[in-house]
Amino acid sequence: MAGRKWEFMGRMFRLPCLTHQLTHEALAIRVKRRLNSTDVLEAPADVMILRGPQANSRSDNGYCETFNCKLPGKLLNREIFFSLTEAEVVIEAW
Repeated sequence: MAGRKWEFMGRMFRLPCLTHQLTHEALAIRVKRRLNSTDVLEAPADVMILRGPQANSRSDNGYCETFNCKLPGKLLNREIFFSLTEAEVVIEAW
């Protein structure tokens, strides 16, 4: 799960994401001002609850960084968010 900082109305927020290695699908994206260890652990746990536990898991920030590089052009640069809640709903739906 890799995260990147973004600015929204003069305040920073983070977008940690969990991606599938083969399909590059975003399995979980969180929108938070600050992250703690619980926030980081909840995303994989939520994915396991929804999809079931995987036979194996691999941590490789390269896939997440590729996703993070595409996110601004495909979504963030095209949207104007008026609240953190709106950003969370739009980003997680995307």
